[in-house]
Amino acid sequence: KLLFDKIQCQIALNVVTIADIIVRMIFPFLIREFEFSSQKVFLFGVFGICTFRLLMMHLELSYGMCLLLCVLLGSFRALTVVNQILIIADLCKTFCPRKLPGTLGLSYVIKSLFLAIFTYLFKYFRETSVDLEIHIYLHVLLQMIVLILWVALIYKQ
Repeated sequence: KLLFDKIQCQIALNVVTIADIIVRMIFPFLIREFEFSSQKVFLFGVFGICTFRLLMMHLELSYGMCLLLCVLLGSFRALTVVNQILIIADLCKTFCPRKLPGTLGLSYVIKSLFLAIFTYLFKYFRETSVDLEIHIYLHVLLQMIVLILWVALIYKQ
């Protein structure tokens, strides 16, 4: 069941995007000030995305509360996107400083391949499933796998 009309959904998606862009611009100044670990901020971002997607899906929210969750969702998304590059840079500084440009380039190639593959798969699941919840659960499941792998990596170090 839809709680909001098409215009309200479009506004909510724009709020996610605007919050994402603003946090991406502000975050580098915050990370310098507080000296957060890129890996832990990435974990925090993935956890936040999973949490707020599930909250938005299961709670019957007022439109104002939905927009607030969209701001938080966009903010957590920005934390994951910004920190992907910072994590690679940190790992390269430690293990292979001369190979940073190649490593970043390779990460973009791999990310593009995964994006192409998963876009096709998610489109297929969205078109074949009756309920959109399955589609969101699939996103959350993949993000939880990422979360578990990163926790294992951090505690291994």
